[in-house]
Amino acid sequence: TYLFLADVALQSAQPAGFPSSWAGLSADYEMDPDILSKPQYASQLKTALLSLPSMSIVMTNRDLFDSQTGIYANSGSSGVSWERPGSIELIYPDGAEGFQADCGVRIQGGYFRQPSACTKHSFRLLFKGIYGPTKLQYPLFGDDAAKEFDTIVLRAGANDGYAWGGNESNVQYTRDQFMRELQLGTGNAASHGRFVHLYVNGLYWGLYNPCERPDGSFSSSYCGGQKEDWDVMRHKSFTVDQGDRTALNQMLSLCQEAGKSYEALMKLQGKGLDGEARPDYPCLLDLANYVDYMIVNIWGGNWDWPWNNYWLARDRTAASTGFKFYCWDAEDVMLTSRSALNFNKMNDNFSTEVGQPHARLKDNAEYRMFFADRVHRLFFNRGILTPEALIARYTQMAAGIELAMIPEAARWADQHGSNVTPAHWISMRDRILTTYLPQRTSIVLGHLRSAGLYPSVDAPVFQIDGSPQHGGRIRSSQSLTMAGGNVIYYTLDGTDPRVPSQTTSVGGTTSEILVAESAGKRVLVPAGPVANAWRGGEAFDDSTWTSGAGGVGYERSTGYEPFFTINMVNSMYGKQTTCLLRIPFTLSRDPATLGGVQLGIRYDDGFIAYLNGVEVARRNFTGEPVWNSAAEAQNSDVDAVNIENISLPDVQKYLKAGQNILAIQAMNQSTTSSDFLCSVMLVAGSNGSETPGGVSPRAVRYTGPITLGESACVKARAISGVTWSALNEAVFAVGPVAESLRISEILYHPAGDPNAEFVELTNVGSEAINLNLVRFDK
Repeated sequence: TYLFLADVALQSAQPAGFPSSWAGLSADYEMDPDILSKPQYASQLKTALLSLPSMSIVMTNRDLFDSQTGIYANSGSSGVSWERPGSIELIYPDGAEGFQADCGVRIQGGYFRQPSACTKHSFRLLFKGIYGPTKLQYPLFGDDAAKEFDTIVLRAGANDGYAWGGNESNVQYTRDQFMRELQLGTGNAASHGRFVHLYVNGLYWGLYNPCERPDGSFSSSYCGGQKEDWDVMRHKSFTVDQGDRTALNQMLSLCQEAGKSYEALMKLQGKGLDGEARPDYPCLLDLANYVDYMIVNIWGGNWDWPWNNYWLARDRTAASTGFKFYCWDAEDVMLTSRSALNFNKMNDNFSTEVGQPHARLKDNAEYRMFFADRVHRLFFNRGILTPEALIARYTQMAAGIELAMIPEAARWADQHGSNVTPAHWISMRDRILTTYLPQRTSIVLGHLRSAGLYPSVDAPVFQIDGSPQHGGRIRSSQSLTMAGGNVIYYTLDGTDPRVPSQTTSVGGTTSEILVAESAGKRVLVPAGPVANAWRGGEAFDDSTWTSGAGGVGYERSTGYEPFFTINMVNSMYGKQTTCLLRIPFTLSRDPATLGGVQLGIRYDDGFIAYLNGVEVARRNFTGEPVWNSAAEAQNSDVDAVNIENISLPDVQKYLKAGQNILAIQAMNQSTTSSDFLCSVMLVAGSNGSETPGGVSPRAVRYTGPITLGESACVKARAISGVTWSALNEAVFAVGPVAESLRISEILYHPAGDPNAEFVELTNVGSEAINLNLVRFDK
């Protein structure tokens, strides 16, 4: 491709060879003379076009703009049938080596792919053998990212671009890229991206953001395994991109149990109570990844999330480290018209889509402490969400596209009749840098404290010889002190000075799960009357009933799939409204020692619950039930997926030490209802008091200055009463390790004896070096 920059300024509303309309809508090709007639912009146009690399898509105009078959003219159509052959090139203005590859081209996006929404659309490039190479092999996103790709997305800006009519003065084109970079900065995998000028069949098409699509291939590249082994879901309704929802349903179900059980919280991560991996426990959730993902989106005030705009994936093999969550389409953040400086994302209940794990886990005190620890890591001590780090990152990113906004504004700013100019972009950039980024972190910290996700007790602050220093090099003669107005415990061996409570506080009391949502059960859709003995309290043979575990239900559309594993669609839809459940459980102690007992249940549409034959709760049904009773009212889908906690006063007298039966008659309102759900748990309080985590036997109470004889990972917490602070941790390197330590010799793979390999290290300085914690970075 040859690009003639002088021609860009002359790009007209009707270039030769291009159609005047796109499937009935007026085509848009022109570079707006209202902008380019202004000297301050016209004089910088060529420099602006050379300020970024350029990408060029070449394909037939028919494949792009034909009213019946063109992908751009029919931008609302999707899928492989709307994929067309094309060529993609990357051209550097300084002559550096780029690439050219033949590929498939599609239109990408959700709402903004609609022709009625905007005229600038996103593209997706797919590398397949029918067009050319099966992968793009090029370090498109630098040396720290993958170097081969099945697909690349060219993002057009959407909510952060001129596509959003009425929001033009707020655009930055950086917000999604910035949020994805923040997730990368947390230490997790996230979609890499960059900015380019895009040309389509020689015409300037605007500023675009090529980035990775976080699918199975992406997950394999950054987290290991084979791409075919990854279950991948994306927005909305956990749409399956690859694999299936089996593990997702297991994860969401166990999250409910983990909200009230430390053991279940560890099991969710594939671990036992000792924190060690258990091969018999599949790892379902990467908790650090998920919490960091939550924090980044909460910090950004992501208005259009968690019910939308996400990707998640899990390796389904035994090597799995749990579901990973990836930021995506995070454009409605950071001072858009719907994401103000003080926007409190904690006002969302997170009860849907990717918010569900958090909504279920936040009742667990250990989850809240883990969440607080991750917040402290990011919000303090030069973390990526400290104002200084944020301002530096955004300043650099915005500077990279400032000039590019001139041709972008000339190309697209007027598509909805707006008269904005690049000056509006500069004004919004400055508001973000001077108003939002300096204040947002402290505002969100207050929101998190109010929500119980960050403690009222401040974490200790590390000082070296009286001056704040968070890790790094120190001399062996220097003293480490810890500032804070409370009692402080610390360790030097990298372990937490606090040990978790093995029980979990729910509403201020210690809880014990008597029946988990994932409990085994017997299920029957009756074809006629069933003896009342099925309700428990007397002998009953349920051996012919369906056996399973987890929730019971069916879904003919979407919504309930994460909440049931026993599918009753063939037995119930169009046939029956009643479903009977018998759940046996063992009580290992005197029921009198139990505190308050609660029934937690998701239901659509009604139910009656029995404990050992005695009715203890009901909803949406009156009178005496029969074998084919129907619910008398509807429980909406929104309410049905949320646990309703029902207190069962004096229910201890119906329980007994040993075997018990929880029985449920679950009822739909109609045989033709499109869905049905019953998922139940039974939780009891204890008459004892909760321990909010204790002092580790390895911890030392801080009493004064500490001299480190060797490099150490220092971890410390403050405690006031029974309230612990978040964890503060840092590595202090004692002595001139980096300055004086050298690799002086390597013997690699010697012939005859592979065990004779060695690496020789030499201290080239005059001061002795302790090698504790020394490691090779790469």
